[in-house]
Amino acid sequence: MPDTKVNPQRWLWVMRPKRIQMICTHATRGATTPSKQFGATVNWMESPNNVGARHPTGPLQGQPAWGSSCSAILDRNGDVGWVLLDNQSPTYGAGFGTLFLPGNDPYWVGEYASEWEWCQSANREDFTTAQYDRGALEYAKLCLKYDIPVVHLTLNHQVEPAPRGLTRHDKTENGHKLGKSDPGTKFHEEDFEDLIRQKKVELVGGTDVAVTRVYQMDGKPEVYTEAGLHIPDPDAYNGLKATTEARGDTWEHTNLPPNDQLWRLFALPPSYRA
Repeated sequence: MPDTKVNPQRWLWVMRPKRIQMICTHATRGATTPSKQFGATVNWMESPNNVGARHPTGPLQGQPAWGSSCSAILDRNGDVGWVLLDNQSPTYGAGFGTLFLPGNDPYWVGEYASEWEWCQSANREDFTTAQYDRGALEYAKLCLKYDIPVVHLTLNHQVEPAPRGLTRHDKTENGHKLGKSDPGTKFHEEDFEDLIRQKKVELVGGTDVAVTRVYQMDGKPEVYTEAGLHIPDPDAYNGLKATTEARGDTWEHTNLPPNDQLWRLFALPPSYRA
């Protein structure tokens, strides 16, 4: 079955207020068999009954305000149901936490995250190899596009500044508040992270690749790998190059630009590979 373009109800998304810097994993856990999770979730995104609340007052009084939503649905065979565009945020996937206190600036996960529903029934069977493989590919594309580190975050306090990385509904403050348990113990996040890194390497067409952060220190570039490892003397490694993803220009290591910019480095020594 090919990928599916889902047509969500209009109240299930808003224009994205912030640039994507997270990916959040959910599980569908609908009351049907594993093989029917995908179709049931697509139907729910398109259903006029998917209404969490209605506008209480104003010109839209009585009309739907929000409903259960997501950015994409990952079928058990690896197919994807594309629900929203990158510039659209789900109105309710992983929402706010609880820290609405003076001086706090809380955020809802969906304003920063691409939110993915992985098909799994209420019996919580294992996720499939096809799901991990396709999920890793699509997450890797987002990580490269939006400079997202391949590390799972626990969001105990959803207040600004929001971090960058991967997360899951059961590791967010919103999930803790609502008693969410998805994707749960059947989701093998460390193996999945390794697979995402592998897909990133395949996507950029090299074997020695890491997304890094470069600082200019006393006129000399200081290089850090995605995992936070420090390369103290990049000049010592022959053939070290960096490319800008946006412009496609290639820079020799002696011309690494300053000021906390993101670059992709090639020909790193094995101990520094992402």
